[in-house]
Amino acid sequence: MKGDDFKQIIREEVGRVDELVALFTPWSMRRNWVWVEIGAAWVNQKRIVIVLYQVTLTDLDSGGGRAVLNDLNLVEINDIERYFEEVKTRVQGMAS
Repeated sequence: MKGDDFKQIIREEVGRVDELVALFTPWSMRRNWVWVEIGAAWVNQKRIVIVLYQVTLTDLDSGGGRAVLNDLNLVEINDIERYFEEVKTRVQGMAS
């Protein structure tokens, strides 16, 4: 909401989630707040999944981001349905 401290909201919400999904586009990969959220999730030992849309790992190298992302799950946008099935399986397993 207008006037809310979104930085504080990010800190709080990252602590509550089990998983962070970041959509990397040519535009978003250059945005500092995307990287801040990924860093916050990494520090909090959250599962991080990067969805690539019109972006490659080579593109990420230009900003040094690949060093942070090497060990993370990367999903091409065309494989997003398979990722959603994996999430569904994990959630169902937790509910059992």
